[in-house]
Amino acid sequence: MTFKRLSQEEFVNHSASCTQHSFMQTVEMEMLLAKRGFTCQYVGHTDEHGELTVSAVLYSMPMTGGLHMEINCGPVSTNPHDLQAFYRRSEERRVGKSVDLGGRRIIKKKNKKKQKEKKK
Repeated sequence: MTFKRLSQEEFVNHSASCTQHSFMQTVEMEMLLAKRGFTCQYVGHTDEHGELTVSAVLYSMPMTGGLHMEINCGPVSTNPHDLQAFYRRSEERRVGKSVDLGGRRIIKKKNKKKQKEKKK
């Protein structure tokens, strides 16, 4: 099973094969979010046969300490059993990214300042 970036065409083809999905997970919403300054990407999860089973519009916005990333209203799925694997893989990819490192650096800095203040 693989977590990967998708092209717009791959996303559209997959979402067309799904019976239910939210407007928040459409190309139209991605275009609206991009106009509002968000960086948008299409991501997906393939099964062991290489077939795309879950796809989503992932959008992000810079914030203090890194990026705020979100998949609003859940991903589009042809097989609900693959959603757990999708969420697990997306979490694995997030861990260790600059967002986390930046946050840890800030926390470490604050802790060092507190320790110096206590010593004085």
